[in-house]
Amino acid sequence: MRSCEYHHSRGSEVVTQLLGETFEGVPGSDFFASYTIHQGRHQRCWVHVVRDGHDLTALSAEDGTLRQWFTALTALYERARADAGPDAGLPPAKQEAARRQHQHAFEQELMRLCAPYVRTSVPLHTLCERLERFLRELFVFVARPEVPSDNHLAERSVRPLVIARKISGGSRSLTGSHTRRALFRCFGTWAAQGLYPFWQCLAWLSQQTPYEKSELFPLLRTIDESTQYPYNQSCLNEVKHSTSSRQRRYSVWLMAS
Repeated sequence: MRSCEYHHSRGSEVVTQLLGETFEGVPGSDFFASYTIHQGRHQRCWVHVVRDGHDLTALSAEDGTLRQWFTALTALYERARADAGPDAGLPPAKQEAARRQHQHAFEQELMRLCAPYVRTSVPLHTLCERLERFLRELFVFVARPEVPSDNHLAERSVRPLVIARKISGGSRSLTGSHTRRALFRCFGTWAAQGLYPFWQCLAWLSQQTPYEKSELFPLLRTIDESTQYPYNQSCLNEVKHSTSSRQRRYSVWLMAS
């Protein structure tokens, strides 16, 4: 599923509003302060950590200790990503316990790597202090294999929308913004599910369920909007209420061309 929201603020109240009080998943984010409002499990983006390390080594190119530390840090991250996990033959409870042990082992190794530089005056003390503060949120992906170690999927998903906004100057109206977000949810979700957007739009406008056409359109699947992909129906209803007939037909024409 793909969804996006636009708010004028990145404050913690927005995070609380989006996640709600009953959210039990594992959000992935960078280290922006507002995201700390979430009290449950949280995975921080390792790509941001590595990027900051690259910037730091570029600023202190002559510092051999810094380069050595950064090499050890990236090696630790790669070993965590390659962690094979417990034996698949173990009971689920023992597998979960083993993954948590692996997570704690990586956390302890990272702390040993950072401890000598925390609260010192060396160039890498700020990054080490950040890693110490968010230690419990850096290796959640080891204990939960379905959780990615970065937030690249979210950033890549929203990037086309952001680029289009920068080129065009935005929709310039609240209604236009709502329409663009609704269309993004539909087309993004269809792409994520391997559904061909043109046929989904055509089926929606003609009120017909698309038939399987694997020979011509390998990405197309027969869907049952009431059971298999319940999010599709909510997407379509939202676009129906937020766009005019001309706008809907233009969207289909655009995909066909």
